[in-house]
Amino acid sequence: VFNLYEQFEQLKKRNQYDKMVKVNRERDIKFQGNINPMILKFGEDAEAVQYSGREVEKGWQCPFHSGKAEREAV
Repeated sequence: VFNLYEQFEQLKKRNQYDKMVKVNRERDIKFQGNINPMILKFGEDAEAVQYSGREVEKGWQCPFHSGKAEREAV
């Protein structure tokens, strides 16, 4: 099981995050011809936007809602 959030935090603490981003972006260009437009730097937007699997408009929200907030409000 991967905990991506924790992995990115550890990379930042070790000053390796920017290098990892650079290598990944270079590979995107090499294999796809451009950088995936939905991949942002860690923390720049909600993860759901990046994991949506498609380019989404500004203000897009994930259509899944667990109902947890509604249950907690009761």
